[in-house]
Amino acid sequence: MYTATESGSEEPFRLGVLRIRPAEGAIEGPGGIEQVDPKVMAVLVLLSSRNGQVVSRDELIESVWGGRLVTEDAISRCIYQLRRHLGAAGGMAAKGLIETLPKRGYRLSVGSDAEHRNAPTVNAVRQADTHYKILLRATRIAAPVAIGAMLALLALLILRLTPARHPLKPPTLVVLPFADITDKQNNQLLADGITEDLINRLAQQPGLRVIARTSAFWFKGKDSDIATVAERLQASHVLEGSVRVVGERLRVNAHLVETKRSTHLWSRTFERSMSDDALALQSDIAESIATSIAPALSEAYSSSQAKRAGNPRPIKSHQLEATPTPHPTKAAVRHEG
Repeated sequence: MYTATESGSEEPFRLGVLRIRPAEGAIEGPGGIEQVDPKVMAVLVLLSSRNGQVVSRDELIESVWGGRLVTEDAISRCIYQLRRHLGAAGGMAAKGLIETLPKRGYRLSVGSDAEHRNAPTVNAVRQADTHYKILLRATRIAAPVAIGAMLALLALLILRLTPARHPLKPPTLVVLPFADITDKQNNQLLADGITEDLINRLAQQPGLRVIARTSAFWFKGKDSDIATVAERLQASHVLEGSVRVVGERLRVNAHLVETKRSTHLWSRTFERSMSDDALALQSDIAESIATSIAPALSEAYSSSQAKRAGNPRPIKSHQLEATPTPHPTKAAVRHEG
């Protein structure tokens, strides 16, 4: 089993023209040296050890993440970063070494060779010889032409090593199960009902990604802090709350937290009469909370976009709508494993 920590003990090996050094977290090739995140390196070591066989997402989760709860986005991001590093170090051919097989997993399209047992590949030797001949010819040309060629190569290298700027992702929200803090704690069904209605209502919100109910309810009854929840579910925001019944009055407290800075963006208390129909009561509370937090999420998202673009003022055109839509969005995050 290869994990992020175990990958550091692996011996160097080659993938075509690339030299992989797991202990140093480095991928070396004609394009230079790429420093790689430990988990990304662990994925590469695992794929190379299978000699072209398919590695499923479940195997990746078990081997790299130790069976922890992770989202599909986390795995896809890891594969994307690995392809980017391979391409930067070895060119487009190296970028395509990792194949995606829909509904099956991933595989490496070239076998790996342990460095101390194998000579360089034929392609590597030919490429080195070609580079040497080009360099030899370049030393014989006139100085202005040589300087121009060097500047062109430098510009190409800078452009190649400059990381692509990806668009800012919309907020990813997890609604944690609301806690029953009534003295007798006999209103947990009501608290769960409000949580489920709230997840369903927010999943219909345009421009908002909502973690699935099964993943959110995994934390029910567990004493997990916000940082742990955010890391495991890759959530940018957490909505948590509590339910208390006193006599015929229901009081619901809700808090919206931004996980990156662990700051409260929004907090509010809702009160209703327990004489109302239970289902209608749940739906009413969920609708009120969903409508109330939309502006807070919108403001946070707009501010992030403004900072990314160098504009100190929020971009109002990207605000989330606070009104319901008749068609549920497909942006809700499905949890794997």
